[in-house]
Amino acid sequence: MTILTQTSSTLGSNPLSSMQIDHVCLNVPNYEETLQWYQEKLDATIEHEWTVGVFPDLKLAYLRVYGFRIEIIGSTQSQSGMPIATNLGEGLRTTGIGHFCFRV
Repeated sequence: MTILTQTSSTLGSNPLSSMQIDHVCLNVPNYEETLQWYQEKLDATIEHEWTVGVFPDLKLAYLRVYGFRIEIIGSTQSQSGMPIATNLGEGLRTTGIGHFCFRV
């Protein structure tokens, strides 16, 4: 099996060559249980936890898992599946992978 990797010489002068994943966001219907699972199974630590005033049903946290950060968004009004969100609030309440955030 051959594993291909890119080095700085193969990347050239691409301005995005230093890009790194900052975090992955998961929208979940069971916030507390999700935090507990990551803490128990993967030794995650809670880096930051917060709420957003305009969305009182949401709870958010950054978890640190072996140097990687996972953002958890939980809602008491979660929507499952892949509905088309008509606004930010609906998008934040849709369960699944919310987004990948890259650091450039």
